[in-house]
Parts: sequence; structure tokens; C-alpha cells
Amino acid sequence: MYLKFVQGIPIVGVVGGLSDMVYQKKISDYAALKYKRRFLLKYRQPLG
Repeated sequence: MYLKFVQGIPIVGVVGGLSDMVYQKKISDYAALKYKRRFLLKYRQPLG
């Protein structure tokens, strides 16, 4: 019952949406970093 009450408050929904965006950005940045590292390790040129 309490959760239904909280869902009815628009401010709580906005805050929840903004926090989701922040976490999605962090996850996306981490994934891009891991992809870039994997790419560089795969295609690096041997020295010498």
C-alpha cells in the first residue's frame, strides 16, 4: 500500500528517473572503457 502511495507522487518518480540516468551513464562509461581496452589488446602491434 505504501509503494502505491509513493508512486502517486510525481517528485519521487522524477528523482527515481534521474538516479536511473546517472547509474546508466556510469554503466555505459564502464562498458565503453572495457570495450576500448579489449579492442586495444586485440589489435596492438608487437614491439620490435
